[in-house]
Amino acid sequence: MDSLQRWKTQYRFYRTFFLSTLKFSVLVSFLFASMGAITFIILYNGNIMDSVKLWFRLIPTVGLGFDYIYKELTRKEEYFFYYNQGIGKYQLWIVTFIVMFICCNLLNQIIELCTQALK
Repeated sequence: MDSLQRWKTQYRFYRTFFLSTLKFSVLVSFLFASMGAITFIILYNGNIMDSVKLWFRLIPTVGLGFDYIYKELTRKEEYFFYYNQGIGKYQLWIVTFIVMFICCNLLNQIIELCTQALK
C-alpha cells in the first residue's frame, strides 16, 4: 500500500474516533459550563459570552477527560480495532486533543472578534 493510500485510511480512522469522542465531550463540557455559568452570572453579574468562552475551554480539557474515562471503562475493545490498523491508543488521544484544542481556540477567537466588532 503506498503512503498516500495509507494516510487516507488512517485519516478516516482518526476522524471516526474524533467524531465519537466529540459527542460525549461536548455534552459533558456543556453541563459543566452551564453549572459554572449559572454560578458566575448569579454571583458576579457576568454575561452570557463568558459562559460560551468557558464552554469552549472545557471541551478539550474536562470533556475529553471524562470521555477518556468513559471509553476506558466501557469501550476498551475499540482500541484493538484501531491498533490493528496501525494506530495506537495514545496516538488517537493526542491527535484528538490537538484537533479539539485548535478548533475550540479558533471558535473562541472568532466569537471574541465578533463581540468586539459589535461593541
